[in-house]
Amino acid sequence: MTDLHVHTKFSFDSDEDIEKYLDAAVRLGDGCIGFCDHVEHNMLEFDPNFPLPDFSVRHALIKKLKSEFGIKILEGVELGFSENSISYYKKLIDEQRFDYSIMSVHTVPKRGDCYYPSFYEDLDRRDAYSLYLDEVYKSLNANMDFQIVGHIGYIARYAPFEPKLLSYNEFAHEIDRILLRIVDRDLALELNTSAAGLDVDFVPTADIVGRYAELGGRKFTFGSDAHSVSTYSQGKERVKSYLHALGIDHTFRYENRIPIKESF
Repeated sequence: MTDLHVHTKFSFDSDEDIEKYLDAAVRLGDGCIGFCDHVEHNMLEFDPNFPLPDFSVRHALIKKLKSEFGIKILEGVELGFSENSISYYKKLIDEQRFDYSIMSVHTVPKRGDCYYPSFYEDLDRRDAYSLYLDEVYKSLNANMDFQIVGHIGYIARYAPFEPKLLSYNEFAHEIDRILLRIVDRDLALELNTSAAGLDVDFVPTADIVGRYAELGGRKFTFGSDAHSVSTYSQGKERVKSYLHALGIDHTFRYENRIPIKESF
């Protein structure tokens, strides 16, 4: 099971060296690792000086390290969705030829990033979560090539409400249309184990993942969302255990945008 959601110093919010992740991967016996540094082009709407990564530098470094470490290194990207960024992302993907792209929602137009307290000003819980889910649905209709849907439920990490969790029963209509669109586009649903403060093993939560399977979803990826080597590959065994309980014995990785089944 490859960890496909790993951030390095090429992401604006990480200082970690790629080499440290590769050391950890070798130590754990992992045969493959995927780096998906942030491209938050959408953040330029809120901060014109927001930094974007130089993937040509990352590519050159990874090319060098492949021979040194002897494990498969996948070059991915995490795209922060906004409708105004689609043309930029399409051009970036065509130029860089990433192995895979993760489409994630972090921001909502005119509200900013769900990470910041200012996002929630003048919003109640229902309105805030509905705005987020609407943006997730919009992202799934983007006319561009991506393979993985990242961390549905991101908003719950930072929302000031109780309960924090974004549950299926509470937002069944909104979540069903999201999951059906994922199935329709044959995308992979990421099980993201960066769920600090939520008292769950991963996001989206198990009730949403189970509903995805009920609707015919069979493509899953694993991501620790590590921003430092200390959380690389965290929660992998819990994800395996949960998927086994659903009768699923594999996840996927992507190489040159082609899904590769990984049995466990």
